[in-house]
Amino acid sequence: MTAPGTAAPFVSVVVLTRNRARLLAQCLDSLLRQDYPADRMELVVVDDGSTDGTAEYLQTMAARDARVRRAGGEHRGIPAARNAGIRAARGEFIAIVADDYLLAPDYVRTFVSFFRERPDASVVRFRIVPARDNLSSRLSHFAYEISLRKRLDPDPGPAPRGLRERLRFYVRPPPLPPPAITADHRLEAAGAAAYRREVFERVGLFDESLGRAEDSDMGRRLRDRGAAIYFHPFHTVAHQYGPWREEMLAKSFRAGIYHRRLAQRGVAGAEAGGAGHVIRRAIQMKGLLAAWLYLPSVLAAELARRAGMGYGRMLDRKK
Repeated sequence: MTAPGTAAPFVSVVVLTRNRARLLAQCLDSLLRQDYPADRMELVVVDDGSTDGTAEYLQTMAARDARVRRAGGEHRGIPAARNAGIRAARGEFIAIVADDYLLAPDYVRTFVSFFRERPDASVVRFRIVPARDNLSSRLSHFAYEISLRKRLDPDPGPAPRGLRERLRFYVRPPPLPPPAITADHRLEAAGAAAYRREVFERVGLFDESLGRAEDSDMGRRLRDRGAAIYFHPFHTVAHQYGPWREEMLAKSFRAGIYHRRLAQRGVAGAEAGGAGHVIRRAIQMKGLLAAWLYLPSVLAAELARRAGMGYGRMLDRKK
């Protein structure tokens, strides 16, 4: 992992949590099992105003393991929680994870090695996979995968006009390219992403005026300054999805409100897509027959996002 006589870099993993003490305990357990020197890492848990005993649990954990530190305390939203964790972090590299993530034992070692091997990398994000194999998780994750593919693959452009060509465009899309480590994409700076500390000195912290999609905004600002955001599909992070209505519909609606705001700022892909492209991606990923089993719920999520964007426009007119 490190050359003889060379100290491993000190790293900070910021964990965002609010009223999910059970999930937080599982997330911290996975982080405390990292195969990385214990004296060269810290876990900064940002409690965004929990009322379920999270504060007491963290007090116990901090007394038990010196790597655990609590930050935050007031409910101020996800972007502010991210910023509180960054300000409290002492590491050369700063990773940001959610409390419903389960991290493999080599998570920290992987991003440390990545940054050492690629001096041009400012951010590296990873492939998210569902932690459980149930219907709700499969539906929620498929919606996530479609959104990811939209930003990862080249934009296919508008559908052709002719009927035969249009059917081929939707029903017979080209095969997906093989996975590869790449910085050529429009993905957000999310996905259990790890950052070099100096990134935040160059571009600033997350925009606290955004209730969601703050990672998309951060991605735009990073790219505007020439910072490389790498996608690493060969290391996976398990996501413990909640009920699909919460994961897909409520989150999609809230995301739509802020995607509208990001589209006004010129963030690529913030407003792109639509039902036709969702159908095309679903067929591309699952095949013509299997895709239709997932499409009703995925289209519902897209409609919720569009409704959120419409609500955002209405709010803009009232200003």
